[in-house]
Parts: sequence; structure tokens; C-alpha cells
Amino acid sequence: MKRTIKSATIIGVSALLLTSCGTSSETSTPIEVAPTVAVVTAPWWPDGFSELDENTAAKINDESCGYVACFNYDVISKVSCPDFYVEVTFYDDSEANLGYSNDVATAVEPMQVVKMQFDVYVDNVTQGAITKVSCY
Repeated sequence: MKRTIKSATIIGVSALLLTSCGTSSETSTPIEVAPTVAVVTAPWWPDGFSELDENTAAKINDESCGYVACFNYDVISKVSCPDFYVEVTFYDDSEANLGYSNDVATAVEPMQVVKMQFDVYVDNVTQGAITKVSCY
């Protein structure tokens, strides 16, 4: 299923009426200035996701990892990706880098959620963060 998010919110509209300046013997002529509209566009990614870059967003997925420790993420791309590569770097409590894991999906359509699993094979990993995304 393809989802397209189209939404905009108008947050302010103002119009200004000015009069031309002149001597008391001259008549004032109103000058209208076009309204000013500020538009805020809703994010392109679905609720619950966070933007990683201009074309990619992700959220943590709490699904079970089975027999091994892992980090699961749902990742989405705004554009199609023949090969969609994501890398997660692992850290311990002191934020020391303990290595990484990667996952690849093929034939990813725009706005298609991709479920990715990043297995952990080292001890003391307490955090994982997406550190690289490639669409090629």
C-alpha cells in the first residue's frame, strides 16, 4: 500500500492598506498590498517516525529479536531505492563505540515501510543508533 501525505496549515493571513502621502489639497489614494500567507507543510514521514535526512525517516520497532540480541527499526524512504542500506552503530553505557551491524532491502518503493533488524554479537551493548543510510 502506498501512502501519500499531503497537508498544509495556514498559520497567518494579513492584509495591509496604505494611503499615499501628499499635501492637504491632494486626495489620498488607497494602495492595497497582497495578503501575506505563511504556510507550514506537514512532515512527509508518518506519525511516530523521526527524520534522518531529507529522504529518510525511522522509528524504533519493539518486535522480538528471537535468539539473539538486536535493535529493530522501521525505516521509510521518500524516494524509490533499488538497494536501501542502513547501518546501526552500537554503544555501551559510556558511549564507547562497540561496532556496527547493517541491513539491506531491495526494490523499496517510495513511502514503503521497511522492517530492519540489526543483530548484536558483542557484549555490553546498551544503545544503537542509525549512523548511515544509502539509497542506490
